[in-house]
Amino acid sequence: MRLTQVGKTANVLDESGEPFKTGPLIDQNGQYARFAIMTNESMFNYILTNKIYSKEGQKVFNADANFPASSTTTQQLGSIMIKTAWVKMGGKYDPAKFYTTYALVYNNPAEEPGVKPSCVLTQVGLVGFHIAHKTASEPQWVWSTFEHVDNVPTLGQKPALPAYNFFDANCKACKVNEPPPRPWNPGTPYTKPTQVERVIAITPEAQQLNASYHQALAAAVPDSVWLNYQLVSTQWPTNAQSKVDPTGVPAPSFLANTTLETYIQGHVKQTSSSCMACHNNATTTTGNFSDFTYLLQRAQ
Repeated sequence: MRLTQVGKTANVLDESGEPFKTGPLIDQNGQYARFAIMTNESMFNYILTNKIYSKEGQKVFNADANFPASSTTTQQLGSIMIKTAWVKMGGKYDPAKFYTTYALVYNNPAEEPGVKPSCVLTQVGLVGFHIAHKTASEPQWVWSTFEHVDNVPTLGQKPALPAYNFFDANCKACKVNEPPPRPWNPGTPYTKPTQVERVIAITPEAQQLNASYHQALAAAVPDSVWLNYQLVSTQWPTNAQSKVDPTGVPAPSFLANTTLETYIQGHVKQTSSSCMACHNNATTTTGNFSDFTYLLQRAQ
């Protein structure tokens, strides 16, 4: 296989930059957050069967990608992608509050000039993730995003917690939602933490849904670590067959995860984060449509 980040386990974290090179996210310990992308078996097998994991294979395939979709008629489970954000445990982070795993944290010299290769087995905690699911009635996929409940406060609201994963209430001079200055190097022992605030507030409806699920989960598994995670929102196509909008007229129009799209949160078209609007531009290395995933551009 030649596609990086395509696998069944998240055992290697080799990326420390956010989309479109907007910058790295620095946690409260002064360490770079790390990112990974995973697929389910249905999506993985489509890539494998069509040999589109390499540039040579994509050249032979020479067509738009069309990943399998879930169907209630056939009971087929379709394609699912998960993108995750992680921080190293220790320091200001209590592993008991996070979903944790051990991963090989790799400083990738291909990311930025001056980065020296290094690979260390490290305990990491999950701070944010997207789940994208393609269905027969939503070919633009359904995009849900989740975060740790202690990640950040909301812009314009008084911080409610004494400490956050990506916000320091005592740092009055810290600029909000700005990446660290270059050069970017995940091997640096300490970088000033990123001061992050949520730009679009979680809606009352999502808050109510979170409360309902948290209550049910607490009743079934009182000590579940997943009580520390919350749904931010879900974006879906309101008119999947639209003749004028290939993104299917998504709702809500904008969706961002503060750990995955830290620096492109907002309400500005063509600039602010929107899962479907962004991924609609994804192509293979041959320029063919890659069915709302940038994974195929990683082929070598």
